[in-house]
Amino acid sequence: MENYKLTPSQWKVIDFPYNASSTLKIIAGPGSGKTLTLLHKIHYLIQSGQLRPNEVLVLSLTNKAVDNIIDNLLSIFELNNVEEHPPAILKELVEQIGVYTIHGLANRVVVENEGLITIIEENGWRGLLKLLPTDFWQNRRLNSNGLTRELQAALNEFKSKNAISKNNKSTKKQDEVIEKLVTIMNNGKVLTNDDLILRATEYLSRIATPSTIENEISEESFTQALKSKYKVILIDEYQDLYPSLLPIIQKVSSEKQLIMFGDTNQSIYGFLGDNSEVITALDKLHLTNSQTLHLYDNFRCTPEIINSANRILSNHHQGHSTAEDLVLKKPSGVAPQIHEFVDPLDELEFLVDNITQSVCSSAKFSDIAILSRTNKHIQTISEHLTSYGIPFEKLTVQPDWLSDTRIQFIIDLLKVALLSFKGEHAEDRMEKLEYKWQSDFNVIVTLSAIKGIGNKSIQMLYSACNARKCSLWEYISCVSKEEWPSTVSNKKKVENYTSLLKPLIKDGKICDLDEPSILLKEIVSIINDLDYDPLKFQTTKDMEIFKKNLGEMFKIMKLSKSNQPQDHPIFVEWFLETYFDQSLIFHRAKLESELDDGSLGSVKLSTIHSSKGLEFPIVYLAGGPMGLSYPIEDKSLYVGMTRARNLLYLLNTKHGRLGEPTNKSMSPLLNNEPFWNYYNLDMKRIHANPSRLFNSNIIRYNKIGGKFGLGKRTFMTYLRPTFKLCKYLL
Repeated sequence: MENYKLTPSQWKVIDFPYNASSTLKIIAGPGSGKTLTLLHKIHYLIQSGQLRPNEVLVLSLTNKAVDNIIDNLLSIFELNNVEEHPPAILKELVEQIGVYTIHGLANRVVVENEGLITIIEENGWRGLLKLLPTDFWQNRRLNSNGLTRELQAALNEFKSKNAISKNNKSTKKQDEVIEKLVTIMNNGKVLTNDDLILRATEYLSRIATPSTIENEISEESFTQALKSKYKVILIDEYQDLYPSLLPIIQKVSSEKQLIMFGDTNQSIYGFLGDNSEVITALDKLHLTNSQTLHLYDNFRCTPEIINSANRILSNHHQGHSTAEDLVLKKPSGVAPQIHEFVDPLDELEFLVDNITQSVCSSAKFSDIAILSRTNKHIQTISEHLTSYGIPFEKLTVQPDWLSDTRIQFIIDLLKVALLSFKGEHAEDRMEKLEYKWQSDFNVIVTLSAIKGIGNKSIQMLYSACNARKCSLWEYISCVSKEEWPSTVSNKKKVENYTSLLKPLIKDGKICDLDEPSILLKEIVSIINDLDYDPLKFQTTKDMEIFKKNLGEMFKIMKLSKSNQPQDHPIFVEWFLETYFDQSLIFHRAKLESELDDGSLGSVKLSTIHSSKGLEFPIVYLAGGPMGLSYPIEDKSLYVGMTRARNLLYLLNTKHGRLGEPTNKSMSPLLNNEPFWNYYNLDMKRIHANPSRLFNSNIIRYNKIGGKFGLGKRTFMTYLRPTFKLCKYLL
């Protein structure tokens, strides 16, 4: 290991010995080399012989953080390959290290023990809303979050009430309705994210020690490995943990060495619960063997950026590191740029103009991130970038294709077909009972999405199937519509729904379709014959978005097919169980290919909350239109500012401790050759003749500016066609 690349404070963490049943907490500010230290810590534990690779488990909250760790682990092992292992051996060794999001880990445990489950999405909540009587919200104060959020809140309230007193049956009408919804979810193995954590914890609780393992959970299972194989648990960004995650973390970390990296100044998920409650509980996990270390250095932000960010925190102090120990970047000569705009269009034009200046200098699109406090503002910015043809990518909790409600509808229909077939063709009584009502949730969700099938009809059909003690699919597909309740309107649409799906279910056709293209064509053909409004595109843009997401789904299906194990013969079942994990594999491969193709990449758009744990050379932090008169909350602003490595713009952030707005004529871009020399050095992009290149950059920008009128507000600004600016930059 090359000592000169690591600081004294980093070495204290890396050298810290492995001890079972202990806790090591590392307080690491933004840019302090936290991830690098974590990666070197993993390498040192393995290289020093203290642990085997498959005894190390790394947990984080976000897929982005997991991607970052996975992408860089192999590089660390290659850098420190003192034993000169062949590349293939190193790759195999690194792949044995467990790296998961906490929810991904829980999902794997539950699927291993239960098979196909459903994590409820927006479509699911909308379907459940259809089952609510018209007077359900009576005497209940509604807020601006929308009815789906209100239903989630009511469900959580009901579960909390029952957790306190499980034997007290509810007498309130609202609680009786919620109880029915909970039954539907339980029968259909439909879980919220909190349910997923609790269910996984229950499975882990069944395993006390290796000697008490029961036959239903194999020693080779992933569930067992979490309790008996892993010896060190590393948690990235511990300040983002919230109370509902605590049970599984305690269960996984008990009697292990727990190593936590984080910074409470970056705790911005208070709306999910009190983080201090989690930290206090984890501090007590190994009370007699716990220690805290600090990382004070800053490798990411320029001194100008970090000093400005530190002013935001009223409680900021540098700590106890001496000046000799402290490692900081050299000054760039450019302070954060503060701008205010009354007209939202001025802000959008400013973004385009300055992005163009950056790319005409030395930056790539992929160097640039635009962060905002709201998804709505991000959407406005994305539409403006689209009009210029500037490539961008939204950083979201899950891939865009999975967030598309039309894709969710396709997945729900596939579940209806698979679960209905299994329910009808179960081989024994126990299996039949297991599947009997499992399809009800997905039938409700898909039926309720069809135009003309109203709430009352869904409620009446569901009540009727319950009275007959059969599943909803059995009822609507086997009982004549003449016997349905007279209050069910649009019976023909329900009948059309069943007649379109029956061929898939009959004789197990859904199980025989093992070619992704044929399966997808079959299900899309069915949807085309349903009166499903979201596929009646209002704009060409909406159609293109769906085509893109459907294409992404097809790629994931093909990847699933190539990864399908021999002992899992039904392709559609394998896909439905693993599509989220397969999507992450695909996403990582896509990122690697983008890094290798030499292109300028794409601008990253994100809310401040979704940007946690990431860094970007250039950041535009947009507080939103001037109408949002309130400032960004201190810790959120601090997190947003410290994502920037070299250049930071603060647009309408409205914070009193930031200082006065920057003179707009003092742009640090095209007229600042020293800064771009600094930038290229930091990005390791060294050019043979920087002055000559600098002059050509100015000529290039002026040519583009003349063609598109960048920085000039004209009538055409409001009626601008799609200019496709990016093709001139590329």
